[in-house]
Amino acid sequence: MATAEATKAGTTATEEVKMVRYEALFLVEPTAAAKEWDKTLQECHRILTRHGAKILGAFKWGDRKLAYPVRRHKRGAYLITYLDGPSGFAEKVARDVAISEVILRLLLTRYDGEPKTTAPALEPELRIGDRGGFGGRGGGFGGGRPRRDDR
Repeated sequence: MATAEATKAGTTATEEVKMVRYEALFLVEPTAAAKEWDKTLQECHRILTRHGAKILGAFKWGDRKLAYPVRRHKRGAYLITYLDGPSGFAEKVARDVAISEVILRLLLTRYDGEPKTTAPALEPELRIGDRGGFGGRGGGFGGGRPRRDDR
């Protein structure tokens, strides 16, 4: 039966699909990630495995404030997944992610190397006063520069 379906699709049953290593960075809705992390993880993996991917490893990277709202969310949780998938499956995965209510965004890139087993360290979030920038003493432009008296 499998050979008949493969022949209809234009391939033979012995033909092997070329697998490519990917790194997927999911931006997930923060409330769903906080309350039901296991269901969120299963949803992400379901989308990937539905299109022929083999999951090599996954871990939660953390919750962060977003630079701009994404689907009206100001915060998001990040999930990094390493996988082997058939070449050209990225478009199919992107379609499924677009209709998902849990996954806000996906960055899927080719990955050369071994999958990481621990999450990379996150930089601490900056607060308004921590940015340095324009002076620091009272704000505005040039707040920390000496005054020019030669004008």
